[in-house]
Amino acid sequence: MTEVLFTGNAPDYAHQGDAGADLVADSDYIVGYGQVTQVHTGTYLAMPDRIYGEVVPRSGWGTKYGLALANTVGIIDPNYRGEILLQLTLNRPGTLSIRKGDRVAQIIFKPFMRAQFHRVQHLPDSVRGTDGFGSTGV
Repeated sequence: MTEVLFTGNAPDYAHQGDAGADLVADSDYIVGYGQVTQVHTGTYLAMPDRIYGEVVPRSGWGTKYGLALANTVGIIDPNYRGEILLQLTLNRPGTLSIRKGDRVAQIIFKPFMRAQFHRVQHLPDSVRGTDGFGSTGV
């Protein structure tokens, strides 16, 4: 288990064994179709070095109401100390009311490695090569 320090609203696991800890809205919001609404969580974190937080939508809100993160996934770096903000959008016509305390997103903590980049004249060959979108068929 990784120790993460917080102030404000605590992320909370709904069930034992859950990968994502829920993030809540700190007040009431109305999210409109096709608009981006910034939702405050009131959550501030300090994660250990080499651990980042990946903010993802809660599947229930997306399935039932069409609520999504505008940036699809939010990356919270371990050296960031500001409030976790959510950029939410509604993908279905209408509006959606979010109430203070609603669990609207979740954060998953993951280890990461930093890369050291080296410029080369040519990249080594691979089996896939430059085949991109749609290259593996339907």
